[in-house]
Amino acid sequence: MKTVLEFLEEHPDQFVSGELIANALSMTRANVWKEIQKLKSKNYCIESVRNQGYKLLSRNNNISVSYIESLLNPNTLRGIEYLESVDSTNTYAKDLAKDSNLSDVLIVSDNQTAGRGRMGRSFYSPSQNGVYMSFILRPTTHLEDTQLLTLAAAVAVIKSLKQCLDIDAQIKWLNDIYINNQKLSGILTEGEIILESQSYKYLVLGIGINVFTDNDIPDSISNIYTSIDKHTTRAIDRNECVAAIANNFYEIYNSLPDSREKLLDEYRTACFILGEEVWINNDPKQAVTAVDINDQGHLLVKDNHGNERLLYSGEVSIGGKFKHES
Repeated sequence: MKTVLEFLEEHPDQFVSGELIANALSMTRANVWKEIQKLKSKNYCIESVRNQGYKLLSRNNNISVSYIESLLNPNTLRGIEYLESVDSTNTYAKDLAKDSNLSDVLIVSDNQTAGRGRMGRSFYSPSQNGVYMSFILRPTTHLEDTQLLTLAAAVAVIKSLKQCLDIDAQIKWLNDIYINNQKLSGILTEGEIILESQSYKYLVLGIGINVFTDNDIPDSISNIYTSIDKHTTRAIDRNECVAAIANNFYEIYNSLPDSREKLLDEYRTACFILGEEVWINNDPKQAVTAVDINDQGHLLVKDNHGNERLLYSGEVSIGGKFKHES
């Protein structure tokens, strides 16, 4: 059922009367007024004029499902669910995926109370200061290409930042987005496979992005934390960021594995650790040089003796001139 907000969004830059809204949505004018007050309490900027009605002036960066949907390309999402707050969008999406056939659905939240990163780490997710989103996917790609989906998400994020905000971001293998050696975004891919058929039961791909500067950043991450607003003078609309990421991700996702080489070329170009010294598991005794990304998205490294090997997952931190915990 359509909401008052969606009705206002369908009539941009014009007043709509309470009577018109009430008739269209089968509600009383008193209930329309109550819904308008609720929206105003959430910082939606709505002008009210006697005998003219209501006009939406600004969303003030509130998440709007209908606005995101209006910006999507064809053949992307089949549905979007918005949550004001959730423990983790990935956890919520996994619970949905396990007990349904949902596919190509996006979960978006304003706040995560228990946001998660890779290797059991928490992901700091203050209310309305970021973008916290998870895709529910049912990929048909080979299991050995699972990592390509994380690469696709990383490339989608940096493309979207450039398109929407003219920000040049970089990738730290495997799943982190950096600007000037500080972390802006993280990606977490989780799922369940069917062993008998060597196929996916489902895959959940989560993306968290720091959008606005937070004044209560924990000391443990303050030296590596950054946010979008520190790197652009453009107006930031989180809805446009979400839609751009979805569009860019699905453009790659829908073309895999045929677009493998293009994806890998874009990822390598953006991956700033290639050619640099990295430490495996943050251990300087395991210093190696990051050489290349292979066809499955694994990291080829070389030790001081010239021996090469692949890292399939795990953590690399940046040594040498980029020495800090990631």
